[in-house]
Amino acid sequence: MASVRRMIAAAAVVTAVSPVPAGADDGIHVAAGIGGYGALVGGARGPAAEAEVYPGGRWGRWGVRAAYFGGVPGPCAALVAAGATYTAAATRPHLHVAFHGELAAAVADPEGIRAGAGGGVQTQVGVVGPLAVGGDLAAYLLAGGGGPALHVVAAATVRASW
Repeated sequence: MASVRRMIAAAAVVTAVSPVPAGADDGIHVAAGIGGYGALVGGARGPAAEAEVYPGGRWGRWGVRAAYFGGVPGPCAALVAAGATYTAAATRPHLHVAFHGELAAAVADPEGIRAGAGGGVQTQVGVVGPLAVGGDLAAYLLAGGGGPALHVVAAATVRASW
């Protein structure tokens, strides 16, 4: 029993002083996908594109992300977003689950550009080699040009991940 306690204590010390979070992958990971989305509020649908980069190393599970949703509901022609993403769970290349938060802008709005923020959860399931399918559920709250607007989107993409 005492040896089990010592092993747990040793593992806790090694984890605490490790420069990279436990379980983090040192390699860089990049993914990009195209597909479509449906708006859960407003009923619009259109093309979607997403890309992420996870640099690994000292960044651990953190990465950066950009997304595009064309034809969002209302007078906007497109919603673009960029921000941070955090890997919640991964067994690459088979499964990847990440939370993301971004700053967003609705462009081509006749009343000007609407700005805001949002975030959501993204999943990716590997099919074969670098080919994967992805799903993203996100909500964005935009302000300006006629008052606040909430955009909730669900996207499905075919992705390349390496």
